[in-house]
Amino acid sequence: MDGIFLAFREALLVYHELAAAFFATLFFSMLFCCPRKFLFLSGLNGFVAWFTYLFVFKYTSSLVFASFWATSAVVMFSQIISLRRRVPLDVFLVPGIFVLVPGATIYKMFFAFITHVDKTAFLLFKETVSIGFSIAMAIFVFVFIFETLNKTFINRMQDNKRPCPVPAESAFMTAVDIGRMMLESGSETHKVEETIDTFCRVNGLLKIQSFVIPTGIIATLLERKNRPLTELVRISKRSLNLGKLSAIMETLTNYYMQKIYYSDLISRLAEVKKLVFYKKHEQYLSAAFAVACFSTLFAGGPGEFYASFVIGLLAQIMVERLSYLDFPAQLINLLVSAFICLGANMAVKYLCACNADILIVSSIMILVPGVTVINALREIIAGDLVSGSARGFDALIVAASIASGVGVMLTIIS
Repeated sequence: MDGIFLAFREALLVYHELAAAFFATLFFSMLFCCPRKFLFLSGLNGFVAWFTYLFVFKYTSSLVFASFWATSAVVMFSQIISLRRRVPLDVFLVPGIFVLVPGATIYKMFFAFITHVDKTAFLLFKETVSIGFSIAMAIFVFVFIFETLNKTFINRMQDNKRPCPVPAESAFMTAVDIGRMMLESGSETHKVEETIDTFCRVNGLLKIQSFVIPTGIIATLLERKNRPLTELVRISKRSLNLGKLSAIMETLTNYYMQKIYYSDLISRLAEVKKLVFYKKHEQYLSAAFAVACFSTLFAGGPGEFYASFVIGLLAQIMVERLSYLDFPAQLINLLVSAFICLGANMAVKYLCACNADILIVSSIMILVPGVTVINALREIIAGDLVSGSARGFDALIVAASIASGVGVMLTIIS
């Protein structure tokens, strides 16, 4: 009888985790401005990721192996949906892997470094790199296979050249502007380069070279002999906006397939720049629910769920307000993480019997650079060493600022 009860309890816990993974992915998709029509599919991708992770881990007891195959399942599921819906892969891939990325481990690692627990920090560093590399490698392998199969379609679009409907300089500047919009919306650098080159080639501009890093674009048009045209664009603000990436790709696909004219393309791109996918209160609530769901994934109970909901809501409001006031990103991370630590300790002391560590780790998920780390490893594996190194260093600075904020607040209140 006890065995049946334990089996039932274990199954119930698994169902809770799967439901939490589904809703955590769905609500984080809202934070990433995923189009509303894709929210259910994004949540389903998180469900697939966590189900595969639990299944593989049960039989292998290997975090690395479980992360690799769970990511593989996410990539294949995302690729099938993206091909059917004609949207960029990242619209489904990024939310899908969010429950797998070692964001909490990254925070714990830097916190251990700051508090001089070197042995623990080294072990967590080893775990972070191992899991991150397995996720990045799974993405690289399976995305490479699908992109190889998809090259025929891309080559067909590039071969479908047409007379440039505007002066070459104007088409070139439009291509660079599209690249800028993509980079500001969180696109990978090699996708930006591919888009700039494809757009120019479709418009009959064959002599084009582009070089993209996370903070800028350098593109040169060599159509005119001895008079090359070079454009340098500096990118100062970047965010992850899956909705804009989807809208840009949809507009370009319609143009490549000659469903719209060049003038329509320009007007639609202008509309994309103004798109707002979710109101502020929707993003506040999505952050709160996402954090609360992560508390369940971190083995929290009802007390942790409700407390982390409130902390996540207030933290997201604080992030938005400080961003509106143009505070530096790293200062925002430090202040918000300190606030999260303070809120978690106050909740434990005055409100309910909660685990402060679960509250902190789940609440900082809205700040941790887990996806940035994975993208950095992806680009390094793919050979984009400059972009990958830049993203990796940015992720390390973000993680360090979060851990510092928590460490300073713990020092103050202890």
